[in-house]
Amino acid sequence: MSDSLTFRLLRYIKASAETLNFTRAAEQIFVAQSSLSHQIGKLEDNIDVAIFNRLQNGLQLTPAGRIVAVYAENTLRDWDQMLAMARAVQRNEVPPLRLGFSSFINAKLLEKLREGYEGMFSGCAIQLMSGDPLLSLQRLDARTLGCAILPLPIDTSLYSVQQIAQSPLVVCMRSDDALADRAQLDIQVVASRLTIFRDPELQPPHTHVFWKCSRRSTFPCISAALPVLRERSNGW
Repeated sequence: MSDSLTFRLLRYIKASAETLNFTRAAEQIFVAQSSLSHQIGKLEDNIDVAIFNRLQNGLQLTPAGRIVAVYAENTLRDWDQMLAMARAVQRNEVPPLRLGFSSFINAKLLEKLREGYEGMFSGCAIQLMSGDPLLSLQRLDARTLGCAILPLPIDTSLYSVQQIAQSPLVVCMRSDDALADRAQLDIQVVASRLTIFRDPELQPPHTHVFWKCSRRSTFPCISAALPVLRERSNGW
């Protein structure tokens, strides 16, 4: 079975599943009803799966047919999106990717993403916009960003979220703290004692408080990435 025939059959299945009628499906995609129903029947024989029950008043998807219909819809959507992107790249019509990121994000991760994007879409620009997670989410809501790399958790009921990396947070404390000798800490142990400081560029007072906290005897704060940092001779 050729690739072109496969995609044509998927369109036949999608139209038939939407209309539950071979005649209306054929009219929808501008083919002869006899050809559409014959090709679907031939496919059912070839794969030994009944996609539709033929009724007097139309069609009914079988349980197996529902799986095939969903596959057909998803595959055709992905195919159409891929073609649109490929044509846009060929015509140099791809708009810049507006990518937001938090200061908590490792610079090497941003570089890998940039290299991967340029490898897939050569010549397509990326516009980087830094900001704390809340600001980046607001920009996503306002559609001034296309996507963002942010620390989790993010509300998955509001945003499409895909985890792409994982790294520990840095816990900064005085060297005489009871927990200072541990290489790693369980978040449950220190959760009630933490203060999180966000992007220093957007919130400069927090940077000052960060260093001020380091001179106190109380447990100070979390920074980004890697293990425990300890005070050394009145410094870090």
